[in-house]
Amino acid sequence: MAELLFFPTADRQLAALQVDPGRRQLYDRINDLLDVLEADPGDASVRRLRYQTPPIWGIPVYGSGEEWIILWSESEGGTFVHYIGETPK
Repeated sequence: MAELLFFPTADRQLAALQVDPGRRQLYDRINDLLDVLEADPGDASVRRLRYQTPPIWGIPVYGSGEEWIILWSESEGGTFVHYIGETPK
């Protein structure tokens, strides 16, 4: 099991979603995916998109009629959640 370490902006975004009743489905879906990431960062469902080397992984998230993404990386120091937010267009 990996410990998730959140960049401050990702942590603030998750906290804001938690108190937004209009985005409850999105918040729940993000939490489900973060649970998978924490349990097994090697799971294919959390390695859907790869952006660069060293890898930054992207997990598409759909909920509350919105399309978001979780960006994360893994190193000897831990599993880092860099970004939780709207998918750039």
